[in-house]
Amino acid sequence: MPSLPIFTKFTFITIKAIFTANNLSTLVRKSAIALLPRNSILKRRLNDRIIFRGINKAGFGGRGVFLKGLDYEPELAYLPKFLTPDSVFIDIGANSGVYSVIAASCLTTGSVLSYEPFPLMSNSLLENVIHNKLTNVRIRTFGISNETGSRTFFMNLGKPNSFSFSRNVDNAGGIQLFTKTLDDAFAMEHLDRIDYIKIDAEGEEQKVMEGAATVIKKYRPIIQTEALFGKVETISGYLAFSISDSVNILYIPADSPKVHVARDAGWKEIF
Repeated sequence: MPSLPIFTKFTFITIKAIFTANNLSTLVRKSAIALLPRNSILKRRLNDRIIFRGINKAGFGGRGVFLKGLDYEPELAYLPKFLTPDSVFIDIGANSGVYSVIAASCLTTGSVLSYEPFPLMSNSLLENVIHNKLTNVRIRTFGISNETGSRTFFMNLGKPNSFSFSRNVDNAGGIQLFTKTLDDAFAMEHLDRIDYIKIDAEGEEQKVMEGAATVIKKYRPIIQTEALFGKVETISGYLAFSISDSVNILYIPADSPKVHVARDAGWKEIF
């Protein structure tokens, strides 16, 4: 009979092998989250090119995707309909990078710009890019806001998916991190288009938009913003769509042929 340490190690390896399979029910996936150690890496195949990896810890960008796949946020499954092979996709508040890697898998000559100011999550994003052998993602470990300089980054709830340059919890501690406006940051990249901007900044969405006024006016991209902490101001010449079961609002130029994607999907036009 094997000793307890060997048996325990063998059992853990067996459990991990079962739980990293792709064809699992939601119940089994929930069991995996509960049973595997908090420092385990959860993996899930999202399409024929991307296997997403995330830490098994609340707020670290792995559990939700592991459970729901492309249904983690409804917009993920629609990215191929909004992007073309030469598109430029901007991911502000990239976390561990699920939007970045899915967008990158849709592109051939296009680029993804991923902005994640918190180094631990930026590293998780980097690992997803490396493991999926993506060469079209530019990772930038600084924040995007309405000013260029040093700002306090608040660790709300102790969970990276709630961290923000806005203090959303009274007792949240903070660290000093660097920010740039998107107008300034994009000028550094020597690109000549923007097709889609996704903003998940936990209350900083309006400030991000203010710092992106020039590139939005020039390139007229589709803009996706989280609306948990209030909607951004109306964007001139844009239509806004609310998506069922989503915390996001999608803004599409009124004259864009991509408007039909939102309407065909049955998304609610709100203004």
